[in-house]
Amino acid sequence: MTVGIAMVVAIEGLAIHLWIAPRSQGVAWTITILNVAALVYIWREYQAGQHMALRVGAHDVEVSVGKRMLCRFPRAAIGSAEVATWRSVPEVSNGFLDSAKPLDPTILILLREPVNVQLSLGLSRQVTRLALRVQDVEAALAALRDPERREGSSATSL
Repeated sequence: MTVGIAMVVAIEGLAIHLWIAPRSQGVAWTITILNVAALVYIWREYQAGQHMALRVGAHDVEVSVGKRMLCRFPRAAIGSAEVATWRSVPEVSNGFLDSAKPLDPTILILLREPVNVQLSLGLSRQVTRLALRVQDVEAALAALRDPERREGSSATSL
């Protein structure tokens, strides 16, 4: 999807440049520079989205997906953590956020109380269920389930 959007921006940018250039070189190059900046932004967002981190500390849990999502909540707020299955992960639901999209999540965290999630563009949302994709599912589940854990640990996604 990202490649498709980038291709549309590039093709339309070229077409607009060629259409406007005979009338005004300055405007045409300004539009081209803005399109290149948009392509750089799209690429950087794509790269940032590839870096998901789950940090489990002694008292807090932090989940981040590049610049798209940041969520911090106390370990005491975790009701349960389980392997995500097609039955446990709804398509759309109030209080649910699938941070693994467009991939399938591997872990589902159910929270006792709603927590605030910071999203892109300054948006925020309250969630009670959070789906994640991590590399080492067993290690992440053990870290999330063990309330006596004193050391911080982390697991990162694909």
